[in-house]
Amino acid sequence: KFNKLVYQYPIRIPERFSLVIRSLLTQEGICFTLQPDFKFLEVAYPYVAKRLLTDPDPALRERLVQVLFKDGVFQWKRLENLIVLAKEEVAIRSRSPAFPEKNRRGMTNKPAERKLDLTDTLKDGARVVMVDAGIRRQLLLALTEDSKLHVKELMDIYRLVEGEFDFSSLAIDLVQ
Repeated sequence: KFNKLVYQYPIRIPERFSLVIRSLLTQEGICFTLQPDFKFLEVAYPYVAKRLLTDPDPALRERLVQVLFKDGVFQWKRLENLIVLAKEEVAIRSRSPAFPEKNRRGMTNKPAERKLDLTDTLKDGARVVMVDAGIRRQLLLALTEDSKLHVKELMDIYRLVEGEFDFSSLAIDLVQ
């Protein structure tokens, strides 16, 4: 469908993007050839969730905020799903010999990560909440939406991330 649109209308796509699109279509075609019921996005989504939650790139941090706030309303279930999928990605990588981590010398003797480290994401999030009154207001509204405290949702999220961040590092950074 995308190819038909591109040829039907005078759409110009930068070469870089067209190469990415082409490689994704090729990968998807290979996957379908090998396994007809393969779901490309189903496999890619855990990786995307992990990237969204852990990558320090400011553009991805901004995208995370956009994903978590839909029409100004905090999406509890979406955050929960992102965490579950990101943890699934870490588990897959830690079990698979196809994803060895390299040490400084390029050797692959270091084991893959065993947990989802959200420390930096939580630090950045706490800084944003402290600095941005709009985000702070939206979070307070999310916690008290529908005239009730959303303690259960908060506890569900906490249970998911418990052990996935360095609390002392987070506390020290917040105090500073």
